[in-house]
Amino acid sequence: MKYIIYIVIALLFISCGMRKVNRQHQESTKVTETAKTETKEAVTEIQSNEVLVSNTDDIVITPVDSSKPLEIIDHTGKTTILKNARIERKKQNITSNTLVTEKKQETEKKEVNNKATEQSSSDSKTSERDINFYSWFFWFILLVIVLYLISKVKSSFS
Repeated sequence: MKYIIYIVIALLFISCGMRKVNRQHQESTKVTETAKTETKEAVTEIQSNEVLVSNTDDIVITPVDSSKPLEIIDHTGKTTILKNARIERKKQNITSNTLVTEKKQETEKKEVNNKATEQSSSDSKTSERDINFYSWFFWFILLVIVLYLISKVKSSFS
């Protein structure tokens, strides 16, 4: 009986192989907030220069003595006879410069707000049993001893 108690105590201390358990619990929350402001500003300046050129060529014929004729030959070769006339030629060159400036300013503003939330959770459990050759050998020896003791106890009762 004394040996059985020793065997039970030995089984309690050495009964299981070494076991490693690794537990991990991971939670993560990711909040992404994006604020974007776009401002487009366009300034358009248009300058135009208007030049107005006016040429006038006036011929003024005034009679000095209305009794005498005067001859005038024009550019086509036609002869006109006018006597006793005074011819005045007036040339006028009128130049007008006008500078026109036009400015346009356009402003466009856009605001974009984005908010994204991402949550993730993970659980992992890893367990390893480490039983080597010596553990199996010990179990075999222990079994042999227990069977020997049981046979010895049975033989002493019979």
